[in-house]
Amino acid sequence: MISKEQVQESALTLFTRYGLQSVNMDDLAKELRVSKKTIYQLYNSKEELVLSLFERISGEWDKEVGILLKKPNNPIIQFLKLTDLRYQYVERLNPTFLLKSSRQYQKVYSFMLDITSSIESLVLELLIRAKEQNVILEEVDPKIFHTVHESIFISYFEHYNPVVPGSKNTFKHMVIAPIAGICDTNKINIWKEYDTISTGTLT
Repeated sequence: MISKEQVQESALTLFTRYGLQSVNMDDLAKELRVSKKTIYQLYNSKEELVLSLFERISGEWDKEVGILLKKPNNPIIQFLKLTDLRYQYVERLNPTFLLKSSRQYQKVYSFMLDITSSIESLVLELLIRAKEQNVILEEVDPKIFHTVHESIFISYFEHYNPVVPGSKNTFKHMVIAPIAGICDTNKINIWKEYDTISTGTLT
């Protein structure tokens, strides 16, 4: 008997590779080499399966962010790590799959909105803390910077193309350079810090 985790793994692979609408339960059953009835014993519908994937991804995200925030770092270091983590998830998951999932299923859409709102609030909180600790320059409004930062993320998310040569390096400068520009260089060297924490996602 296959497990829910096995179904989720195969479903995520197929959805991210071929798109949500292109993959049905028959395709998933064929991939797993089981009957469609077996899958329906675990998930009542495709929507339920898709929602379970979002819940799983959200749980993994919360765990990683929790570990990140437990470390007593400068809020800008945490901001950099969080930014790097966000783009790891963009690379891991096909944005087209995420967008189509949220548009096709209302429950998934609501779930995605909650996750997005939570992340945006956390990013702003870190920026405000950095400003209070005088790591961010006095003349910089963290709320305005946050708005610009999120707009860049949304644009990258919606137009992400893993096959475009140099896109990662270009994006590194689009994201990290603005952060470097708003911080007091006497307090933190953004490029040096980023190079020490980067997983290679944006390099």
